[in-house]
Amino acid sequence: MITQKNILQSLIKAVQEKTQNIYIQEVVVGKSLVAVKNSLGQAGLAASFPGSTPPNLVSTPLINILPWLEKQNTLEASLALAALNSLLFPENYLTQKAQEILLQQGQNKNLAVIGHFPFVEKFRPYFKNLWVLELHPRPGDLPANKAKEILPRAEIVALTATTLLNGTLASLLNLIPANSLKLMLGPSTPLSNYLFTLNFHYLGGARVLDFELVRQGILKGACFKQLTGVTSILISKENSH
Repeated sequence: MITQKNILQSLIKAVQEKTQNIYIQEVVVGKSLVAVKNSLGQAGLAASFPGSTPPNLVSTPLINILPWLEKQNTLEASLALAALNSLLFPENYLTQKAQEILLQQGQNKNLAVIGHFPFVEKFRPYFKNLWVLELHPRPGDLPANKAKEILPRAEIVALTATTLLNGTLASLLNLIPANSLKLMLGPSTPLSNYLFTLNFHYLGGARVLDFELVRQGILKGACFKQLTGVTSILISKENSH
């Protein structure tokens, strides 16, 4: 059975070779998101968790903060994931959006969504069942503790990458049928081939195009949908080699 610790350590191990002589150049912390820019000029994003920004991160070897990923539900974990994401720039990505994949492959099937994504409401008519599991449920959502009841029935599952930060990913994966189509979505998503070994079929993350615009947006409290200077990226297990 997979554990959260194993997942996090494997993600870090998969990028270790890329971290040599790479330092943190800039850290931006906002209400919704954090960004970490590395000394190659590449930046990564992650969802922001509450906490105080650790001092003196600039010029720190990037590899030094990656173990913070195991400090689940903390700002340190957010910064570690953003730093990790700054190293992941896959060349083979799809032109489709994750929502298109869900509609193409999921019509009249049971879709479970972990986390409340903006597309959820307009998608309901297309699926046999559309269940949204949320730690902080909105109207129409189900509480996260219903996962044991819902996930074994799901034919397609879209999970927020925040599950890498809040300690829940491994327990959720252990409930999902092996033959279900699985996607990880959101700006925190590591575009890492390692996740394909966990039987994810698609990874939908973000690429920072203009760090100055991203900095301004994050400091104003923008969520990803409101952020400029970024684009969404989708990679597939099929095209990962």
